[in-house]
Amino acid sequence: MSDASERLAEFGRERKLDVVRHPALEQLTPLLARGDVRRTEGLVSGKLAEGLEGDLAHFRYTERDSDGPDRHYSFTLVLAAVPEIIAFIPRLTVKPQGGPLARLSLTVPAFGGADTMASDLRPVSLESQEMNKRYDIWVDEEVGSNWVRQLFSPAFIAWLTSTRAGLAFELADGALCVFRSGKLETPEELAELCEDSGKIADRLRKEALEEEGRLEAGTAALPDKPGESLAARTEAGLSEVKWDQPPADAPKAIKAYRGPSMRRWQPWAWGAATLVGMLAVGGLLLVGDQGFGGLLLLLSPFVAYGTWKSIVEDRAKALGKAAFARGYAQSRSLSEENPRLFQARNLRLRIPGKVEAAMTGDLPGSGRPGALLFTSSRSGKTSADNDVVVLTGAGEFELPKDEKELKLVRHEDTIAIYRKSKGATKRTAADMDSLIERATALAPRAPAG
Repeated sequence: MSDASERLAEFGRERKLDVVRHPALEQLTPLLARGDVRRTEGLVSGKLAEGLEGDLAHFRYTERDSDGPDRHYSFTLVLAAVPEIIAFIPRLTVKPQGGPLARLSLTVPAFGGADTMASDLRPVSLESQEMNKRYDIWVDEEVGSNWVRQLFSPAFIAWLTSTRAGLAFELADGALCVFRSGKLETPEELAELCEDSGKIADRLRKEALEEEGRLEAGTAALPDKPGESLAARTEAGLSEVKWDQPPADAPKAIKAYRGPSMRRWQPWAWGAATLVGMLAVGGLLLVGDQGFGGLLLLLSPFVAYGTWKSIVEDRAKALGKAAFARGYAQSRSLSEENPRLFQARNLRLRIPGKVEAAMTGDLPGSGRPGALLFTSSRSGKTSADNDVVVLTGAGEFELPKDEKELKLVRHEDTIAIYRKSKGATKRTAADMDSLIERATALAPRAPAG
């Protein structure tokens, strides 16, 4: 253990935190997914500040360079969960314009995996000139400007621009990472980072909770231009296939959208650009008598095809998943609902992950009002999907001890019974019916009166 890691561990012991022997941070935010090699060099976990549970760590990533020395980047960070914020602002990056963090790019292109139907980030300019001068702020393009301005209140801006030089933070689907460059070692520095992280988490949570209990919760955070939103792009894409009968499973729906996705210009343009670029680089290397150039020339058509196929498959999967959800809702007399608004109204329920599809009404086979949700949690280039059944008016109960597949979360009289999905691209209507039947059979109704 290095001297810095030992001092971090000592700080943790003094604060009665858990010292993790073999730490490894999950790739929950862009910073934690960076580089070719990532290493967590020390980690303590527990109550870091008032109202904040999380991890305090020394983290380093390495970018390998075949033509020169590898580049190493070290950080001290706090990683915590703010699940209440997911529906309002899925992604946010705030970093200083000066200092060592100014060179840090705002996004990681591969974070969460490529998806041509995914939303992008957009820069934000606030009314505070001091804030705009000191920080770069980027948010998910699906988030309305008015809600962002509410989040960055005058008091929050004053706090960020007063004594927070060198502090950065990012948010990705409810995971909050607050960080500074280098390895902080003194108890004062580590305590300050924990306190700062607590204040940022508290600000995010409070802004979300201001809408708790409101029927219109989340509407202020919807896109400024609905016609250019991800929902509008998805709606346009769904219209490319006409269904006589709703698709009985996601694979059938995905297959149907491959043809239309192939006929778009994007995969061909990116595939051609990849091919031309690799041929040009390979040719230059051959002229320079570099043997590696010949290998590039040989590989170029295969890499170009991979680029073309990836774009086609990403779009087909996104549209196929949406078409299956819509078809299931229609065939079971359920109503589709904006997934962000559903999650905003149920922000205390701790729904696992980000809601991608929400279908509400009387659940098939049970006659009980509720919802079926499809959710996703991203970590680096991978994602985990969940199938969730939400029921209101459920009586007090716990899942059977021998139940290994299903899990349960509750807020007041609303519960969510969920399981890890067999795969977002493998869902079937029969399997969803079976899940609903199991969940409603397990959850008793609360006594009347």
